[in-house]
Amino acid sequence: MNKKELVIGFAVGIIANTIGTLLYILLFSDFGIVETFDAAVTQGHVGSLLALGAILNLVAFLDF
Repeated sequence: MNKKELVIGFAVGIIANTIGTLLYILLFSDFGIVETFDAAVTQGHVGSLLALGAILNLVAFLDF
């Protein structure tokens, strides 16, 4: 594995996680993106929110 592949993989992982988190918020939250993220910070659930968003990384990792 060379450096270019590592950078591409990292970028795809960050982008997939961001899109997955936004999709999760839009589909399952009654509030907007900012309000949901603020509530997650207040309640200490940011890690859980990002973990649910990381499910989209499986698609990128398994290359469906």
